[in-house]
Amino acid sequence: MPDVRKSHFWERGMKSPITVYVTHTDPLLVAGIVATFSQNEEILVLQPPISRECLRHAKIVVADYRNGLALHQLTKTDFGGHGPAVLIISYARGGSKVRAALEAGVHGYILQDCTPQELIHSVRQLARGLRYVAPAVAAEMVTSLSQSTLTTRELDTLHLLAQGYSNKTIATRLNIALNTAKVHVKALMLKLDSTTRTQAVVTAIHRGLITENSSS
Repeated sequence: MPDVRKSHFWERGMKSPITVYVTHTDPLLVAGIVATFSQNEEILVLQPPISRECLRHAKIVVADYRNGLALHQLTKTDFGGHGPAVLIISYARGGSKVRAALEAGVHGYILQDCTPQELIHSVRQLARGLRYVAPAVAAEMVTSLSQSTLTTRELDTLHLLAQGYSNKTIATRLNIALNTAKVHVKALMLKLDSTTRTQAVVTAIHRGLITENSSS
């Protein structure tokens, strides 16, 4: 059956709509995204279930973090990098997750609490072949990059600190003097603007210096 909306575009002599596939672990969020797109005649939402054929016809995929990364990798391997652009919509506004997504080459990253206007704008940007990162996410990344750089030894100390080790154990594991370990911990607290060890670890995770797995 021909797509009524697409035929409507052709009859009016307009360019083809932006074909979008939406997949997310939150069904309520999916419903909201689809409802927003349905109110904009520039955008045509492709219906599930997802398949390679569906991806072949999609210009943009809007997905949660995990599915977004997986689909981005799929488009690189199966479509030679010529598949749909991936727009991740997630709650995480900074840290290792955002950095990993952007370094992997994901085309866009917005937050789940974005406005309908920003959602539409991000899709338009990707449709033009551009990238889009939510301002709040970009600000977090800039803040992270502008912080004092940790030395290799301080990073080693940070990973052990995240696992709950005491200064004495850190000194033993790194084969350094106890006082040296204390100096590294103090430097970490200062650079991470933290007053407690727990706060330092949380801040480090938020800035993408370590992953949440480092603290387990």
